[in-house]
Parts: sequence; structure tokens; C-alpha cells
Amino acid sequence: DATLSGDNRVDSQYKFVPELSITPARWVTLKQAFEIKMDYTEFTFEPDKNYLNRNTVLTTDASFMIARPLLFRFSHMYQMKDTGSYLLREGGTRLYGPTNENFEHKLSMDLRYTPKEDMTFFVETQFKDQVSNSVGFLDGKKVIRSSSPSESGNFRIGAENKTEFTDRGRLDLDIAYVKRYGPFISEDRRQFWEIQANFTLDF
Repeated sequence: DATLSGDNRVDSQYKFVPELSITPARWVTLKQAFEIKMDYTEFTFEPDKNYLNRNTVLTTDASFMIARPLLFRFSHMYQMKDTGSYLLREGGTRLYGPTNENFEHKLSMDLRYTPKEDMTFFVETQFKDQVSNSVGFLDGKKVIRSSSPSESGNFRIGAENKTEFTDRGRLDLDIAYVKRYGPFISEDRRQFWEIQANFTLDF
């Protein structure tokens, strides 16, 4: 698991992952998934100190078949990560003290128009809002020592085409114009054309 501690000292991992999917009508599908995962580490050489990494994710998906060739989908993801320790306090109680926390909202929307089986036109957008906090305690109350917010997103519009050559070959072509924004994107990656081609030949 990529989210385990780098030194592989995780003693226990707890996961809770319920999912729900409903189709109230033939043209709409709704899905929701909730996941909470906790990696718990206790060092035997320091019985009064341990670490907890927690990752909580709530994802909501919806797809609408507006007309037979026109499909609209959107997805929202909320993610909360926090890291902290259960320290031994006076009186023998163990209290959880977070040190870092991260909150993220991500919204994705996708509109696809397929006039014929081998051709699809699409518009895709994605927005992400993220806040990272360094936290501590003062007089028994949680305080935010520093906060780092950021916003980013992208817009992609283009077409996909699949062309078959007899029964043995196929060419998949994807052409799109992409525009991005965010604090960590270089100027040459803020807007560009993206072309992907894949040729398959069966012998």
C-alpha cells in the first residue's frame, strides 16, 4: 500500500469502504462511495508514543444519458487526511494530538457526444480546492499554526476516433486542446495541444 509509512512499521491497518449505486431511471445512474483508512504504528522502544495516519474519502458520481448520443457525467470527491500521535498525558490517559491535516475538494464534469460508434466529441473540466494545515494545541485547544490553501483545475476539449483496418488492425486517435491553471504549473504546460495515437495489429 503506497500510503503506508516509509519504514514499514505499520502495526495495524483499518479500512471501512461502503458503496452505493442506484439507477432510478434508465437514463440516470447515481453512485456514492465512502472510505476511511487508518494506519496505526506503535514503536515498542517508546511505549508512550505512537503514530496514526488517517485518510477519509467520500466520492459521489452521477451520469445522465440526456439523449442516446449525448452523455453528461460529474463526480465530486472530498478527502481529509490527518496525521498525529496518541501521547500519554497526566493521569495515564492517552489523547490524540494531530500535527498535520489536509482537506481537498475535487469536482469533475464530462460531456460526451457520440454521433456514431467510432467517433466521440468531448468536453472535460476539473476543479480542485485544497488546504493544508499544520496544527497543534495551546491551553488544551486545537490551533492552526500555519495554513497553505491552493486552487487548480483544467479544461480539455477534443475528439476521439477509432478506425478499423479489415479484421486485424485498428487506429485509436485522440486529439484535444488543454488549458490548466494552478500555482505549480509551468508556463509551457498551461495550455497546449495533446495528441495520442495507438495502432493495433493482430497477427
